[in-house]
Amino acid sequence: MDQEEPKIEGTIFSIEMGNETRYQFAESPSSFASNQKLQVQKGISGSQQSEEEIGTGNIHSMTTGGLRYIEPPYHPQQIADLLETDETHFRAVKAKMADIVGKPYTIKSAKRTVNSPEELASLDIDEEDYILTKDYRKEVRQLENFIEGCNPQVGFLGTLQCAAMDFEAVGWAAIEVIRSLDMKIARLVHIPAARVRVIKGHKGFVELAESTDVPYRFYQNFGEKVGKRRRSIITGRVEFDPFDPNKDSYSDGDLVWNLFDKKTGEKLKGSSIERINSAANEILFIPKVHPNTIYYGYTDAYAALSSIIINAYIRDYQAQFFQNNAVPRYAVIVTGGMLSDELRKALIDYFQKEVKGQAHKTLVMCLPSSPNKEIEVEFKQLDATHKEADFLETHRNNQKNIQVAHGTPPAILGVAEHSELGSGKGLSQAELYKDRIVFPTQYFWQEKLYQLTSKGLGLVNAYIGFSPFDVRDRYNHMQVLTGLVDRGIYNVNDCLEELDRPPVIGGDVNFIRGDKFIKISEMTSLDSTVSTKDNDPRNNSPEGETPDNQVSEA
Repeated sequence: MDQEEPKIEGTIFSIEMGNETRYQFAESPSSFASNQKLQVQKGISGSQQSEEEIGTGNIHSMTTGGLRYIEPPYHPQQIADLLETDETHFRAVKAKMADIVGKPYTIKSAKRTVNSPEELASLDIDEEDYILTKDYRKEVRQLENFIEGCNPQVGFLGTLQCAAMDFEAVGWAAIEVIRSLDMKIARLVHIPAARVRVIKGHKGFVELAESTDVPYRFYQNFGEKVGKRRRSIITGRVEFDPFDPNKDSYSDGDLVWNLFDKKTGEKLKGSSIERINSAANEILFIPKVHPNTIYYGYTDAYAALSSIIINAYIRDYQAQFFQNNAVPRYAVIVTGGMLSDELRKALIDYFQKEVKGQAHKTLVMCLPSSPNKEIEVEFKQLDATHKEADFLETHRNNQKNIQVAHGTPPAILGVAEHSELGSGKGLSQAELYKDRIVFPTQYFWQEKLYQLTSKGLGLVNAYIGFSPFDVRDRYNHMQVLTGLVDRGIYNVNDCLEELDRPPVIGGDVNFIRGDKFIKISEMTSLDSTVSTKDNDPRNNSPEGETPDNQVSEA
């Protein structure tokens, strides 16, 4: 039996808004991150590494309904709520989502396509590197039909965009995958990342929704619901093996279901229609990888968390200041007498109600008389001198910190930096943003989507790709390809492959462009001719002279 693991202690800090605590964040001790790095769970059959830690610490885990899950490195719902707290953070998340998965997508071929076997022979290429056009078109139609019907409410792109928002804002994303009775995937539904927990040992997921009729629900890892029973190369035993698109096909008759109860996570026996319909669905889990966690991910905004909180302080302070008609906080000091309860109440009501309700309203105070002492009343300002410029500068610096954490330049967020206008820095920053943020993350999402369609539909040649180029990029790309072709480095079919276009007969010839086109294959004979001509002594002698070993004809 597993021993109960100790709870990770931490501190809580919050921003108080009247009687309501609006923001709470948990800080774990520095040792937690280092202990978590020591945790190892390979999830690979035959691995001898411990699925627990190799140190002295433990990952904090919880149990619900008999399912033991790992707590995230921070509270995901509170991190998700930051989108409503800071406009710079919100715009950075939206911009990255739009630039990564919001651009037009195309269905691309993982291999070159040819029209016929005869064309394949004429191109003199390996059959494993090419696919017939009709077979590729068949996969394209299957993929298009899936994209069109995978989510009738928000569509394929809407599901991806919701998941990408979670990926950037929370640190991981979860997409529920629903299969039809033919074992192929049929529907995709976004699950809010804040409600998803990873079961210990990467054995599935739990969705927590305590405010609903179903407080928790079990999900399988994507790809583990359908497969075959075959002998393991590791253990030598016949056991269930998940569907492998490189070895299996959905037309195979020996595919089997691997079903689990969606309430308890226990293995279900049998594969009747009732069992299939009531079994747990799968989750395609997409973490934003970080060395401090092996189960979840980290949002980029976590590095700028203090800047987001300080901006919230500044905004709320200024809101309260102007709600009180710009009247600062005061202490009322009475010397030489005592205030009656009625007068004390009148003062409190004045500052709490009258000042807020009406600007510049006069305060009339009836002080008690004293025969022996002179009563004095002093209004002392408690707030330090309010400097709007200081707040603006702090807010501006915090905005830059948030932009740096996300890797988004100001121009991408619609922030005009006057010192950079006309300097070309905006364009350079945009290029760096695309090269270091957009392109790598797009490739990451393409890999996840290929995993989805290859394992879920059995499509290994057609895949979903995002267009990373704008008009300027396409022009520059064309210039690069033209230069490579002119110098004989690329041929026409190389360019077509990079552009996801089918090859053409005769396009495998490399040539160099000069005064005329010279084929690379002809360069050897050309060099031989030039070399022979250069080595002829008659061609190397100065004009009018005859070599010593030759007799000039009179």
